[in-house]
Amino acid sequence: MLKAAAETTYINDILPDGKGTVLISLGDTQGLFWYKNGKLLEYPNVKFYYVSPQQKKLIFFYGTHQVRPYIMNLATMAVQRLPGKLDHGWLVYTVGLSFSPSENQLLYEDWEQGTLGIYDLESQKEAYRLQEKGHDLIEGSWSPGGKIIAYLKQDKKEPPIDLGGDGRAGMGHQLAVYDLEKPQVIKEWTGKKLFNSRPIWSPNGEYLLCNIVESLEDNTELKEEPYLINIKTGEVRKITSETYRKRNWALRFLSLLTWIQLS
Repeated sequence: MLKAAAETTYINDILPDGKGTVLISLGDTQGLFWYKNGKLLEYPNVKFYYVSPQQKKLIFFYGTHQVRPYIMNLATMAVQRLPGKLDHGWLVYTVGLSFSPSENQLLYEDWEQGTLGIYDLESQKEAYRLQEKGHDLIEGSWSPGGKIIAYLKQDKKEPPIDLGGDGRAGMGHQLAVYDLEKPQVIKEWTGKKLFNSRPIWSPNGEYLLCNIVESLEDNTELKEEPYLINIKTGEVRKITSETYRKRNWALRFLSLLTWIQLS
């Protein structure tokens, strides 16, 4: 049944605890397919989905651009419609969504306002708004402890720098870390270093992994490399390897593998 349903598979995941298999088909019958307990469930016209880190919930998107996303509880199969502002316009970039450790809240980018918002899934209301005057904020990432958010920011007065980014905007950004309890920015990294990927937290919440571009001399082959950032000391340390001289998605994938090994 899965082979017939998915002539061309875009993405797929095998879920734990007997929850089955989910996949996106780009064949004649496009949509999300979920094979569970010997039955094939179909959600037509779904173009992309995102499974939460603890694999308790699944976010999925209908249509192409600026569509309203939905979230499903993978245990109960209950579906909740999410506000349209949680959709980034580019379905493949749902990495801009970050779950809280409890997975009861979602951190998202508000593109029109240039801010980050926290949406509470239980009350179905916005719980918090993070903004910096004169800056656009993107790529928010929730810490494992749930008290700190790392994100990239760009001065609105500065022209965007095209670093071969994700199709949304230039990616010449600085890095900041925000404490939700204080609430204020507790650390930021500015200067010539341009951060070119979403910050990835270590399991203990003490380090971040980011890709940094230090040279813009050759836009066709950017000198983009992974760095470890110590949250307490502010130290930025390069991870050196010739294998990281690939750009964009290949580099980000390799960076993630490196992070797993270091952890």
